[in-house]
Amino acid sequence: MIKSVASALVVVLLSGCASTASKNAMNEFSKVDKAYAQVVDVFDADRYIVRSRCAELKDDKPSQIVCANLNDYDVARIAILRLNRFILSAVAVPKSEKLKDDYIIEIAPSKNLGGFKRVAAKEPTDTCKWDGPTTWKGENSLPATMAGFFAGMLIVPAFVVLGSDDVFAGGVVCEGWTYKSLVKDASKS
Repeated sequence: MIKSVASALVVVLLSGCASTASKNAMNEFSKVDKAYAQVVDVFDADRYIVRSRCAELKDDKPSQIVCANLNDYDVARIAILRLNRFILSAVAVPKSEKLKDDYIIEIAPSKNLGGFKRVAAKEPTDTCKWDGPTTWKGENSLPATMAGFFAGMLIVPAFVVLGSDDVFAGGVVCEGWTYKSLVKDASKS
C-alpha cells in the first residue's frame, strides 16, 4: 500500500514538472519575435471570438491593424510544440496567402494576432517540418505511439515513463529554428 502511494506521488510530481515545462514554453513563445508553427486549422477572421480577442488587444498596435480590417484576414490556429500537451496559438493571415492546413509559417508571437510574417513551407521538407512522434493530426497513429510507449516501459522504470512526456515531445523545426529553443532547463525538473 505505501509503495503504491509513493509510486503515485512520484508520477504526480514528475507530471507537475511537465506541466510547468509547457507553461514555461508558452511564456517563452509569447515573448519571441521569430518562431515557426504548423497550421492546424484556418477560419474566417470576421467572427465574434476574433472580435472579442480584438477588444482584449485594444492597446496592441500590430493586432489593431488586423482588427480594423477583419474582412481581409483569416485566422490560423497553429501548433508550435508538444510536451505534455500541444501548445497552440492563433495568428491572423491575409486572405491573399490562401493558407491551408499543414503549412509551416513564420510568425512573431510577441505581436499577437498581427504576428504573421510569411509562409515558410507549403508542405514538410527536410529543413522545415514537424519533428516528433506525435503530430496534431495523429499522422503517427496512436496505436503505434502507444506500442512504443508500452515497450519503453519494459526497459525504463514505469514511473519515469509515465511521469515524463519526452516520448511524446515534438514540434516545428524550420530554417535552423527549433521548438527546443522554447524549452528551458526548467523542463528537466
